[in-house]
Amino acid sequence: MVTSTAPSNLKAVPFAHEHFLLGSYRDFLQDRTDFLLRLTQQGDVIGFRIGPVPMLLFNKPEHAQHILVEHAEDFSKGRLMRRAVGNNGLFVSEGEFYRRQRKLMSPCFQPRHIASYADTITSYAEHIMGEWEDGAVIDINHYMIRFTMSIIGKVLFDTDFLSETDELGPRSTLAWLTRYARLLHRLRRH
Repeated sequence: MVTSTAPSNLKAVPFAHEHFLLGSYRDFLQDRTDFLLRLTQQGDVIGFRIGPVPMLLFNKPEHAQHILVEHAEDFSKGRLMRRAVGNNGLFVSEGEFYRRQRKLMSPCFQPRHIASYADTITSYAEHIMGEWEDGAVIDINHYMIRFTMSIIGKVLFDTDFLSETDELGPRSTLAWLTRYARLLHRLRRH
């Protein structure tokens, strides 16, 4: 006789209707924002595949708090994420290395510091929105990556990336920021 020890309140995660081989790969490449918005309309948690790789999309702030803060150590970032961003980046590191990086970065995220970033965030938002023409269709994903990377560069490293993020691209900018953070860490230790 086999008995189950799984809690009785567990539910199966629904998966998007997809191509049997490619999963949602084409939809994801064609228009990520539209694809993810459509998924959010299917429930609080929805599964999908990019080729053979299964993914889960969590749609509630409580999920982010639970996964990224309360139980961060219980979740692996996975090979795919490390391959995309690099093994020792702030966003994909784990274990002791992650704890050291988090300790280094935590002063920047204290409420008193965050309040001081408001002027930079407002200035960058106004600059980027000033580039938009009324009625034009824009790639919001491109602008949000540029906006985010520019703010990170300015508030954490006092480096103005606003004009350079287009040329560098998001992955290169993130790699540069990670290398810069490591250099600062080494300089602080000596």
